[in-house]
Amino acid sequence: MTRSWPPGNTLVARLMNCCGGYLNHYGDYSSAQIAEGLNYTYGGWADGNSPSDIENSKLVVLFGNNPGETRMSGGGVTYYLEQARQKSNARMIHHRSALYRHRCRARR
Repeated sequence: MTRSWPPGNTLVARLMNCCGGYLNHYGDYSSAQIAEGLNYTYGGWADGNSPSDIENSKLVVLFGNNPGETRMSGGGVTYYLEQARQKSNARMIHHRSALYRHRCRARR
């Protein structure tokens, strides 16, 4: 379910918009946030392996990533991730940030 973030016209929202933008709601997809976040995590745009390459992995670590919620493939990426994981029997570790956990608690 998509919900609006109430302080959409605040100074914080304006600041975030100057720094690359933000979503005025959550539970939706935005590549602008991914592109902006890569500058801080990888130092710029990063290329990587296809999710199907998990077939060749023993360990998969996902940081703040839930493909079922953040990819526009209608669950396609999630399906292929799971298929590849089953073929490789890879161990998957999902790391969720404190902010994400706080949001989940707030929804209850």
